[in-house]
Amino acid sequence: MANKKKPKIKAYITEAALALREIMQRNLSAIAGNMIERIRRNLSNSTDATRINAIKGVDPVGIADYKAELLTALSVITFDAIQNAKKEIPGMKNIKFCEHGKMLRLAEFDKLNGKLQNFVKSQNGLVIETQIGDLEKAIFFQFTHSYDTTDDIALIAADLEGAAEEYITGNAIGAGSSILASKAVNTARDEFFTQEEIQDQVDCFQFINADPVTEICQDLNGTYFDLSDPENRRYVPPLHWNAVLENTMITGKSGEKKIQDIIIGDFVLTHKNQYKKVSEIMSKIEDKEYFEIVLENGKSMNITGEHPVLTKDADWVRVDELTLNDDIICFEDIND
Repeated sequence: MANKKKPKIKAYITEAALALREIMQRNLSAIAGNMIERIRRNLSNSTDATRINAIKGVDPVGIADYKAELLTALSVITFDAIQNAKKEIPGMKNIKFCEHGKMLRLAEFDKLNGKLQNFVKSQNGLVIETQIGDLEKAIFFQFTHSYDTTDDIALIAADLEGAAEEYITGNAIGAGSSILASKAVNTARDEFFTQEEIQDQVDCFQFINADPVTEICQDLNGTYFDLSDPENRRYVPPLHWNAVLENTMITGKSGEKKIQDIIIGDFVLTHKNQYKKVSEIMSKIEDKEYFEIVLENGKSMNITGEHPVLTKDADWVRVDELTLNDDIICFEDIND
């Protein structure tokens, strides 16, 4: 049976998220600075008739270096997650993955199996592509506004710097780094524990949630699942089911649908900005108090008190424990 000492997964994810956030913010700041300086030079060399073209041809520079640094960081996080997982199985110090018929030691990340390599590369590319696109939109949108309101080049440049800083230090990067770190750690652990060499040494899996918020998480916390139990990989926190009211709109691949119209097989958008297939429908009629959350952007939703929502600090907070000072992460914060 696996080591009963609980792994400090949450602490490692938090540490990894901080490291990723620093890399993201530093590289994006450098890329933004380069773009703004080129726009400033273009403005200085333009006439009144051509000033509007100052942003043309200003493509981001430094993406290759950013990709290389973030890929290295993700590789280290993924590798360390596997090394930490190995410590949970006493005596398993030389576990190997098999790739293309060759047995490879888990000593260097570049020798890990293709699944983990592809995961890290795809996540690295997707995250950076999204961030660069969002950064460009922030700078160019601000330019079109500032261009119409002032001829002062220094003021325009300051506006662009402010727009870039707001994006770089905002929720999209903060929550994004936490989500990416969590996904890297959990993907590595899943890959590790599903290897035949490992499962021969494991009797069961235990559901652990360091901060169970909903009733279902509280009930499951500490539960053991046999390896052959199909439920052992079904429950992944946060499990805030049955917590929103009828007629709540859910975003899916085919557009928005009322929650009561969602069926098994639909793909719905998750808090990780990914579409996941619905595997089960759970609902019941219950006389329960609910809350109306009204956001600064004017949007609102009705939701039961035990429903956890993701906040700016990447922590899940029960609705009935929210305060007016809490900053809730919305889809726009991650996608835009």
